[in-house]
Amino acid sequence: MDKERLVVTCAIISDGLRYFACQRPDAKKHGGKWEFPGGKIRSGELLSEGIKRELDEELNIEVQVLEQLESITEAYVDFVIRLYPFWCKIKKGEPEPLEHQQIGWFKIEELEEMDFTRADKVLIDHIKKAGGVPAIGEQR
Repeated sequence: MDKERLVVTCAIISDGLRYFACQRPDAKKHGGKWEFPGGKIRSGELLSEGIKRELDEELNIEVQVLEQLESITEAYVDFVIRLYPFWCKIKKGEPEPLEHQQIGWFKIEELEEMDFTRADKVLIDHIKKAGGVPAIGEQR
């Protein structure tokens, strides 16, 4: 039996010291786990447009996509996820937990101790090894 293959985006948003993360609703897959905000890409949708749409729908914020980071593939029991992370900054609005139990800003050390989905844990390791993601306004 072939596993369902999901194409998903997520946003890495940093204020220079902390990173923005969300806790999934208990009723959804991986309920209660933490993640970087984002979601599934619709058929024919560009990755960069999908992340903007998801953040508007889930958090009521408008973001600017600054850079696409290296994708991560992670196999779960019943599906395979291809996660496309983007470094983003908030252009408009304050994040609201429209679809999440909790949201917040956390230091990298705090993220490492939280119960994140496996794909997001890999991303946290990548961020830490890279020395972090530049804060809003920083140049690469």
